Amino acid sequence: MADISIPGINSKYNTEELVQGLVEVEKVKLSTMENSVKEQEEEKRIWQNFNRKISSLRTSARTLFGFENPFSNKLVDSSNERILTATATRDAEEQELSFTVLQTASTDKFISPSMPVDERVPEGTYSFEVGDKEFSLRYRGGKLSDFAKRLEAKADGLMKLTVVRDTSDTQVVLFESTATGTENRLRFKDDALSWALDSGIIKPVETDNTQINFDTSRKTVQSEVLLTAESELHIELPSPVPVEDGMILEYTISVTDIDPASREPVEPPPPVLPSTASAVLDGLEVQSFANKAEIPPWNKPELPPVVEDSSIGFFLTETESQNLQDLPAGNEPQKVKIPLTSSQGNILSFDFINKNTLREVNISNMRITDPRSADGYVGVNSLSTAGNAILDFNGIKVERDTNEIDDLIPGVTLNLQRANPDEEVDIAIKPDVESAKDEIIKFVYNYNQAMTQILILSSDNTDIVNEIDYFTDEEREKALEELGTFRADITLMQLKNRLQRITSSPYETSLERELSMLSQIGISTNAAVGGGGSVNVSKLRGYLEINEEVLDKSLQTNSRAIKELFGQDTDGDLVIDSGAGYELDRFLNPYIQTGGIFSNKIRMLDNGISDTNDEIEDYKEYLADYESDLKRKYGSMEGMLNQLESNSSSLDTFNQQNNN
Repeated sequence: MADISIPGINSKYNTEELVQGLVEVEKVKLSTMENSVKEQEEEKRIWQNFNRKISSLRTSARTLFGFENPFSNKLVDSSNERILTATATRDAEEQELSFTVLQTASTDKFISPSMPVDERVPEGTYSFEVGDKEFSLRYRGGKLSDFAKRLEAKADGLMKLTVVRDTSDTQVVLFESTATGTENRLRFKDDALSWALDSGIIKPVETDNTQINFDTSRKTVQSEVLLTAESELHIELPSPVPVEDGMILEYTISVTDIDPASREPVEPPPPVLPSTASAVLDGLEVQSFANKAEIPPWNKPELPPVVEDSSIGFFLTETESQNLQDLPAGNEPQKVKIPLTSSQGNILSFDFINKNTLREVNISNMRITDPRSADGYVGVNSLSTAGNAILDFNGIKVERDTNEIDDLIPGVTLNLQRANPDEEVDIAIKPDVESAKDEIIKFVYNYNQAMTQILILSSDNTDIVNEIDYFTDEEREKALEELGTFRADITLMQLKNRLQRITSSPYETSLERELSMLSQIGISTNAAVGGGGSVNVSKLRGYLEINEEVLDKSLQTNSRAIKELFGQDTDGDLVIDSGAGYELDRFLNPYIQTGGIFSNKIRMLDNGISDTNDEIEDYKEYLADYESDLKRKYGSMEGMLNQLESNSSSLDTFNQQNNN
């Protein structure tokens, strides 16, 4: 049986293979264009990666001289961080300061007596004040835990309430305001006051405020007294003043210096002698001789020694006498607060003694107060009382309502941790050397990354890659693939030479020749000859190295000059115009800026890739048409051949029939 051939489906002439063979020949050009796109995309990737490395180098260089340069960073060391810590801004002055933390700022915190676990809070309007802020809860009555939850939500952060089961059958509630400072007392109002009193949470204070009257005759109320030089004053209280734990004696004191010239003795005037009598005789008046007195010479008496004494007196209690606080330094009025304890007993009297020869002392507004009292009430079980932070700074009492003090020393924030009146804490504000060192190391790293990429792309020497010991196997393989990719591009060699020239050139600083080059702070190519006389070729390729010992020493002693080395204003116009960082920034900017050298190279590659992709699409259409045309032509030819074969077969059959 003869083979059956259907044109377009199968072919005994292998026309499909013939067509595909002809199409594959035409596809050679398509493969060339696709390879061209891949090569251009690879070049684009390499340029983009190189652009990122140069951008990182420029950013590091700019960081070392720009507004946020690390050489202006400050840190603060504290001799006892458990008492006082501090932070400093870039504008803080380098200096050493001493403080004594007398008292930390605190909040009102007290705990209720034990209550039954089924304790219910009655219906009412429960109002509270914290400082000048007030909040109120209209409560319908309910369990203590529910009341605490609703009240804390209403307080909006002003007060915390915690209910704790102190035993299996009882509970307590902890009240705590969140704002520190004397002015931020926690006060109970409306039904909250009556409920707190009934529950034994607060109680009326017995002694709230006792003013000391300086009028010893007690005929008037005198709130101020002047102690002249070398004077004393005794004040006997009309009745003993009871003292409880937490109460304080407070007053304002100021000192006035006396002019030493006022003590100088003045020569006494000569005596005034009476006039002598006269006589009249026969109308003539005869005058007597004037009286005379021989005055001995005046000898200036010797002045008594000048006495300087910082003590100012004491107060007497039933159990002891306690000295008043020493006189303050300077002449500014200062508030003094002296803690009192119940163990001292009642206060009976005050004795003020000014032994100073050239100082007058003014004392005013002396009173005994109970800081725990808020509107005449105190917590029955008070854990802490809202109070201000108090610290001593150069003999000056500083008081704030917070433990974070940022308005005492410009650019410095003090953080008071705990009080210790017996220990002076020293803080030192100094340059943050570590942050500056980190940025310099980062700069050197980015410089070497850029230099490595330049060497790889501009040379086909495999030693460049093999010398880099920090490459992973994958990175090394990739570097070998990129080796010499742009060896014909003069841009890279110009870039390399200029980078080396900038980092090895001298720059003007305040230390002049003593510090004018990066090598003087331990940053150089370190292209040294070894002991055997052979040259380490890798160190001649332009990489920078850091001598950490030299860098550390330079940062400790010459931080300002190092800052100038990377960038400074040399002409007084407030614009940086010199320095290694400045020169690198200025040089690299045209390469990496929008529309710059690298941007244009990448844009040209993008255009080439786009154009080639368009050509590829057009050529694919041509190939599709070309293949269709070949199939049509070969199909027609195969059909004609099949027709001829059919005709030939028919003739052969006809002839055979005739012969028979």
